[in-house]
Amino acid sequence: MTRPAPTACLAAPTIIMLTDLGPCTSLGVYTFSLGGLLLLAGTVLVTLGLVAHLHRRQQQRIKELTPQEKIERTRQLHGMRGDLEDLMAQIEQLAKRFDAQLEAQTLELERLIEEADRRIAPLSRMVKAPGAGSESGLTRQPDGQHDPRVVPDDPLAKSVYELADKGIDTTDIASQLNEHIGKVELILALRSA
Repeated sequence: MTRPAPTACLAAPTIIMLTDLGPCTSLGVYTFSLGGLLLLAGTVLVTLGLVAHLHRRQQQRIKELTPQEKIERTRQLHGMRGDLEDLMAQIEQLAKRFDAQLEAQTLELERLIEEADRRIAPLSRMVKAPGAGSESGLTRQPDGQHDPRVVPDDPLAKSVYELADKGIDTTDIASQLNEHIGKVELILALRSA
């Protein structure tokens, strides 16, 4: 097979390209053949690939730690692990302490409830027993009525009861006795109970 002779493509007097790969293409002042364009594109791609590879290797070197840095990083990680283990132990101790306090408070509340039940039982029997309540002064009056025989020991309560029996309003009683309205209402509420 015979090879065609190289041809010269002239696009401008300053640029001449010799090629035997095919016909010439003219782009402005430059004239390229298809083979020349492929050769140029390949060179650019190889160059870009080498630059990218060098850049990646440089980044890896930066990321790679020296042995001293690796040892220091390992110490830091172990230190953090130890700190976390200490923190977990403290949290566990705190949870146990709260659990013990809650248990103690629960037992104390149960004891107080049982004691209150023991104290309420005799009082309930006295109120339910016919005739027994009238002797002890624990009779329950119908709503709005008060036992006039029950006289309190407290002079303030006695004064409040006397004024309330006369039909005076709680605000007027409080102002006459120079006391808070809430205190007067409490005294009257205890009388009703």
